[in-house]
Amino acid sequence: MKRYLCFVCLLGLAMTACTNTPAPVLTTVPTQPATNAEAATSIPAPSSTPSPIPSPTESPAPTLTPTPTPTETPTPEPSLTVVVSSQFAVVRTGPGNVYPQIAVFSEGITLEILGRSEDREWVNVNLELGQDGWISVDSIDLEFGMSTLAVVIAPPTPEPTATSQIFPVALVYQTAEGKKYLEVLHFPSKDQVTFTMVRMSTGATVYTRVFTVSEDGYFRDFISAGTTKGEQYKCFFTSEAGISIIVYLTVK
Repeated sequence: MKRYLCFVCLLGLAMTACTNTPAPVLTTVPTQPATNAEAATSIPAPSSTPSPIPSPTESPAPTLTPTPTPTETPTPEPSLTVVVSSQFAVVRTGPGNVYPQIAVFSEGITLEILGRSEDREWVNVNLELGQDGWISVDSIDLEFGMSTLAVVIAPPTPEPTATSQIFPVALVYQTAEGKKYLEVLHFPSKDQVTFTMVRMSTGATVYTRVFTVSEDGYFRDFISAGTTKGEQYKCFFTSEAGISIIVYLTVK
């Protein structure tokens, strides 16, 4: 009986071995979490030394620019002027008839006064291009006292000679009929003179002439230039002998 049971058991095992073997089952092995010690090793520990705190940079104080004090511009004093009252006013290089003539002003010309002589008989007047001259007070109308003028030092007196009182004279004038003439006196004999007439308002030349003085140093002739009533003209006399005289004329 026991042999029969053993035979049955062996037979059953052999049949089981002959059947299909089931596929193995994959078993996932769970990953073990890192221990506290491993975590502590992988994460660096913070340094115990604190980071330095940058100290604040001081900004420089702004430089104050001083406000410039405005400079007061002095108001120029008005110049003193006079009007020529005589038919001709001779302008000389100094205060006296011993000085040579450099210009002539006709009646009605306005002049700027720069000062006076010590004897109060002559006034210093402003000409063009920074030049000045002297004119007798008898030839002008003064509307103010001579004491208001500063004294101007006169140039040295010319050395007296036999002909020191005889100076060349040049004139431009207008007659009652309206005719205009040029005239020279005491010029060198047979001196050649260039005469030019310029309108002062525009600077335009209205008349030019070249003439020769006579043996006695005299010449006079009619001016045929077209002029305008009330206009002022500047007339230049320039001779080969070196004489240069300017005549200022107001046409009436």
